[in-house]
Amino acid sequence: MANIDWDKTSKFTKAEQSPGFSLWQQFHAWQRKINTALKPLGLTQLQFSLLAVIGYLTKNSETVTQQQVASFANIDRMLVSQVVRRLETDGLVVRKPHPSDKRARVLKLSRKGATKLKNSLPIVEATDAEFFEH
Repeated sequence: MANIDWDKTSKFTKAEQSPGFSLWQQFHAWQRKINTALKPLGLTQLQFSLLAVIGYLTKNSETVTQQQVASFANIDRMLVSQVVRRLETDGLVVRKPHPSDKRARVLKLSRKGATKLKNSLPIVEATDAEFFEH
């Protein structure tokens, strides 16, 4: 097994000194808190985030595509597709073919999805406030 000479390879003597490592740890700590808060509603942080993006983007537009959601959220479009399919199966999102682009899918919240977003948004905002106060 190959060994790495960390003193020569990295400028950091401790992993905690790396801003990227610290950000990664903090992101996962935040995500765990959000997941815990959303669990009673049957949502994960990523599912909630995509519901929120779809709700936000559709407030002023009738046609919002999966690609637009992926671009806005800066998330891999295949991951968006997988999560949106789950949200569709759960009755939270409606996916329809785009009227003029056969490759695209138009997304919107179902009534159930809008209600779920309305109920979960205050929970996420309160959890964010608590997490970022520290």
